[in-house]
Amino acid sequence: MTSKRTTPALCTLLLISSSAFAQPIQVTGDNIAFLYEARADLPVPDDVLAESAFTDYANARDEFARHDILQRIRPLIAERIADARETTHVYLNVGTDLGDYHFEGESFPTGFSDATFIPFRDAAGYAVTFANAADVEQLPVNVEVARSLATELRRTRRASATIYGEIQDVSEKTLNYLTYKTLNMRITKIEISLRSGTVVGSKTLSPGD
Repeated sequence: MTSKRTTPALCTLLLISSSAFAQPIQVTGDNIAFLYEARADLPVPDDVLAESAFTDYANARDEFARHDILQRIRPLIAERIADARETTHVYLNVGTDLGDYHFEGESFPTGFSDATFIPFRDAAGYAVTFANAADVEQLPVNVEVARSLATELRRTRRASATIYGEIQDVSEKTLNYLTYKTLNMRITKIEISLRSGTVVGSKTLSPGD
């Protein structure tokens, strides 16, 4: 009977971490605290996370009820921290305004820059920053495609952007005179659509960008 041998190429493929194929997780007000605290040098205690992530705990009638709820949800907190620690690929859905089309560069200004940050209303004190936002300041769009969007752009320049990337690090930063716990993200791709759903374009960044 002939035995099967695994070729070197297949061996290499099998050794690739499963994280390379992981689906990106959307960063929301519900999970940004866990994504941050899982990486923080001095993470907040469980009761602080419970206050921001579990409605039953936040709305408990007194300290005794809070204590009982906390004992019950501690395993859930530990599980969510463990999941957050393993999460590296993420994405954000945010609103932006497209600038006037640049004919020389055949691109739209996206409204993003090195100064851009995304605060979360439902997770006060947390925000996302971008390590390479300057690389997506302009969205390449063919002039004929851009011209086809003119009628809709006359009504509104408002657009929706989906930003994909990898979590690079976390830190506390002062942004617009307020201190935030920031999740710093390296952008790998941006997709922009108009409010109607019409796709404007996308830009994928190479690892070296």
